[in-house]
Amino acid sequence: MKSSSAIERNQGIDCLRCFLMYLIVVHHVSLYSQLGTYGLVVLAFLISVPAVDGFIGISGWYGIRFHWRKVWSIFGQIVYYAILNSMLAYLFFRIGWMSNYHIGIGNAWYGICYLALLFLSPFINAGVDGVIKTGNKLSVVGLLFIPFVIDYLSRCIGLGFSIGGFGSHTFVTMFYVYIFVRLYHVLEWNVRRSILSVVFIAYITLFSLLYLTNPTKTFMEVVTPWGWYNCPLVVVSSMFFIELFLRAHPPKWLERVCVFMVPSVFSVYLIHEVSSLGKEFLVGRMISSVVNSLGTVNGFGAVVCCLVLSLLVFILACMLDLGLRRMPLFLLKKVIGR
Repeated sequence: MKSSSAIERNQGIDCLRCFLMYLIVVHHVSLYSQLGTYGLVVLAFLISVPAVDGFIGISGWYGIRFHWRKVWSIFGQIVYYAILNSMLAYLFFRIGWMSNYHIGIGNAWYGICYLALLFLSPFINAGVDGVIKTGNKLSVVGLLFIPFVIDYLSRCIGLGFSIGGFGSHTFVTMFYVYIFVRLYHVLEWNVRRSILSVVFIAYITLFSLLYLTNPTKTFMEVVTPWGWYNCPLVVVSSMFFIELFLRAHPPKWLERVCVFMVPSVFSVYLIHEVSSLGKEFLVGRMISSVVNSLGTVNGFGAVVCCLVLSLLVFILACMLDLGLRRMPLFLLKKVIGR
């Protein structure tokens, strides 16, 4: 088996990061916008759920190493957009700081969990490497999947272990699972794609039927108890995305575009989801205005609108990050360099 150290990067991973963040935008648009009132939009919602796991999967697949530059990059983006959003909210809507809870598990929980993972990575890697040296596969399976099953069942039966999107314990457990997948070459099995695609389709079909047979319930009410991020079907479905992109050979122009956009991917999350102004305008008012201007939209039309408008939100958030953070930071570095 390979150690837990980082492995050579794949040219399709930058495209995967952009694609997964786009799906995360789809995830939030289907939840928080007017489009969520259309029943068939549940298809877009379910397709997008495994994208959250996929981000953790990238870290587990390639390994993660503690570095202060990573810490300051993530922490800096969270604080920067928290302050900027609060200032704009106060200027335009007279909403005070205490009404904008941006730095917390319930808002920027993904960034905070990732920061925790960075600090824990030396211990995680040392532990995994130690188990690998024993050569006992049963120990690895127990170390990874017993906590995973306990975490999943604890949420299903309502023990209340999860906080926000899901708890940091789930986050770390997911990371462990993907280390297992990489170490044992799971995605190199001959039957990998057929199995992963069947599980992906089964997840979407099962929870679509559950939702469509319970029309009085929302997406969240149907999916959250048994089909949320720590659901085994969701984890395996996210591996389907990773398997596709690991063997992808994107055209050079697409690769360059994705390389350019990757530094803004985490900011896209902060802008459209954590920022109350982003939710209000990008996900709320803008999408409602477009949908209302279209007049009557059927179910499939709503799904198409969800996918297209989510792409628009993704692009606009990238442009905002380029103008509000990356360009000023670039100019500041130039000035300091002189």
